[in-house]
Amino acid sequence: MWLENQQPEVEAEGSVAFACLAVSKRTNHAEKLYFYRNNGAQLGIYRDKTLFLLASEGNYASVRENLLYFWDYQERQVRRGEFLDIHSPVSFNFSQHDFNYFEEAEAVIASLEQERDRLLNAGEYTRVEEIEEEINDLKDQLREKRQGYLDTFYSR
Repeated sequence: MWLENQQPEVEAEGSVAFACLAVSKRTNHAEKLYFYRNNGAQLGIYRDKTLFLLASEGNYASVRENLLYFWDYQERQVRRGEFLDIHSPVSFNFSQHDFNYFEEAEAVIASLEQERDRLLNAGEYTRVEEIEEEINDLKDQLREKRQGYLDTFYSR
């Protein structure tokens, strides 16, 4: 949707690496293969006379982060597209946001846990500690809110 200008931005949680094949509606032939990675996802590229390879593992030249590339089938060349920044999840705090449902708060905690795990795999330990503190704080706040809810419910 974003590549066809039908969506103003791309939103995703955590690390992102993708490939997207654009096919001509008129000829039904491949025109471009778009590929991308953000700072949390590895995406390597290898090319020789007979092979074009995109890989998330292996010792290949790394695709530069936050830049959309494409393989042009007609010219058989890798081309640089445009800057594309897909943001990681935003950190939340109950004191700043009013959660109407416990499930919404749990979803935020789960999202932060995924981000923490991604950062652990990437070796970004300083940021992991920050997110871990935030997760624990949110869990404590959630526990307190649940207890307050139960206390109010049972005192009636």
